[in-house]
Amino acid sequence: DYDLDSEFMQLAIREMNTLEVLVNLLETSDRDFRCKKLALSILARVTHHVVIQHEVTNLGIIPLLVRLLVDPARDLQRLAAAVIANVAKLKKSSKLVRMCGGIPILVNLLDINPSILKQHKAQQTVDGQEEMEVALDAARALWSLSQSNRNKEYMQKAGIIGLLSKLLKAKDENLVVQTMGMLQNCGNLPKFQMAIQTIDLVDDIVRLFSSSKNMELKKLCAMAIFRHSEDEKIRKLVHKHGGLTPLVKLLQQEIILLDRDLLAAVSGAVWKLAFSVENVLSFDQLNTIPRLVSLLSYDDETVLVHVVGALAECCKLDHNAAVVQRAKGIKPLVLLLNLTNQALLANTAHVLGECAWDLKCMEEMEEHDAIRLIWSLLKNSSTKVQANAAWALVPCIQNATDNEFLQEHLASAIANCCNWGKNCFEFGRLGAVSPLMNFLYQGNAGVQATTIEALSQLSSDPFNCIALHQSRVVPLLIKAAGSSDRKKQKAAAKCLSNIRKLALAADKVKTKQNHQ
Repeated sequence: DYDLDSEFMQLAIREMNTLEVLVNLLETSDRDFRCKKLALSILARVTHHVVIQHEVTNLGIIPLLVRLLVDPARDLQRLAAAVIANVAKLKKSSKLVRMCGGIPILVNLLDINPSILKQHKAQQTVDGQEEMEVALDAARALWSLSQSNRNKEYMQKAGIIGLLSKLLKAKDENLVVQTMGMLQNCGNLPKFQMAIQTIDLVDDIVRLFSSSKNMELKKLCAMAIFRHSEDEKIRKLVHKHGGLTPLVKLLQQEIILLDRDLLAAVSGAVWKLAFSVENVLSFDQLNTIPRLVSLLSYDDETVLVHVVGALAECCKLDHNAAVVQRAKGIKPLVLLLNLTNQALLANTAHVLGECAWDLKCMEEMEEHDAIRLIWSLLKNSSTKVQANAAWALVPCIQNATDNEFLQEHLASAIANCCNWGKNCFEFGRLGAVSPLMNFLYQGNAGVQATTIEALSQLSSDPFNCIALHQSRVVPLLIKAAGSSDRKKQKAAAKCLSNIRKLALAADKVKTKQNHQ
């Protein structure tokens, strides 16, 4: 008569020590079927609450549940699996199920007659319906258990891989959902990845994503594609089975904006699939980039990581940088450089680096102060962010060669960033010194002033000093030291001083070696 699904009732049951009574009822005589069924029915509803999950686990419920999985009564099997599905979300409970030998039993409960799987519920016999209900809760329990890598290994050893294909073809969509939940969780294990290729489960995944109207199932299918598609063979299979078009079609629907998890799954799948050039060409035909650009304002960083990652992969094809710019994507991408999410910063630096090879994109990036922001990423604690920022600067420097506006602001950005961490050394390692020296010969007065300031900062590193000393830049620096511009004069003098110190130190070493 009470609403056991309400949090109030669940906590009331706990406070009244009812949980201990319910757990103890599971240990009653094998003939006391009704008591066990009633206790399990209540536990299956109240164990959705995390506090109760901890409580019943500490009361020793797991061994009792595993024992009930092999009870002749299917009602008890089903309810025991349902409780396991709830409590196994806890790491401790999940481990106990494995240690008590529950995983092979649950896998075995999924090995049901194929004829039952091919029938809708209305067509099944009473016995078939009972077997299907047990399988549903067993699948849900394995989905919860598959969050652990050790459990995945036990599932594989118990033979779950051989059952996946027939389960994904079941008429009961609920069973398909539970199975797909397991599958996408297991995507990081090599043996599961190999099975997806050899059994060609990709065909089932694409078929279900394309044909089902169940958004939960679509999300799980997209997540499976996302998690498996770092493998080139999987990407080829998704392409072969026509998986790209339905993904992009759903991505382009406005309804997807209402479901963050679905959008994250679909955009993630597009990102990983874009690792292959043939898929990028297909995405181009489907007009995918403008839609990705429109999602750059979406208020979810996981989605943004995926969207920007997809744009970065697409822009590895030269023509797509212009497509991003025409879709007005440069400004929102630059604005993302102000955020702190490291995965997002790494992907944003990546895509802007690809776009920077296009001169028009480069000019727009500079209008929005992109170069300074990218330089600032070189002091980020993430090595991936630093690496992507460094590579993004290469086209920035090269494209600035014939553009005085870019030259001036790039030199200024280098000067401002030299004091951060190891940036001074990194600029030299990336080859920034030589292009900057060329600015002195080609640029106007503004370019020359900021370039001398940048060279002054760079000269703090001995290796950069060597490059400056061996170049023809010293006469220009001497001339600048006599300038009426005090700032320019000071910067030139500092640069000359550092070069002279290095030269004197080198002479001392030579003199010492000659005496020896």
